[in-house]
Amino acid sequence: MSKTPSAFERGPHASVRYSQLDPEARLGLSPGHGTSPSASSTLLLAGLLLVIIYLPAFLLRNTTFGETVWTALTAYQRIPIAIAATS
Repeated sequence: MSKTPSAFERGPHASVRYSQLDPEARLGLSPGHGTSPSASSTLLLAGLLLVIIYLPAFLLRNTTFGETVWTALTAYQRIPIAIAATS
């Protein structure tokens, strides 16, 4: 396993490549301005989290535990999932 040299060991002309540090640039997404994430990566992450959370709960909603989780996630079945997905 290679160890990254410190800034003092690399010398004054060592450059830092932005594309190696920024997770969005590493994935090929357009980076945001400054330190804010871009809208596309935010939407992608929100959609991924929505699927990770709601899909297992939806598939298990007919079990005792799944029914409890599904009821809690849908706010006792009063808030549609579409509103949660777009908020």
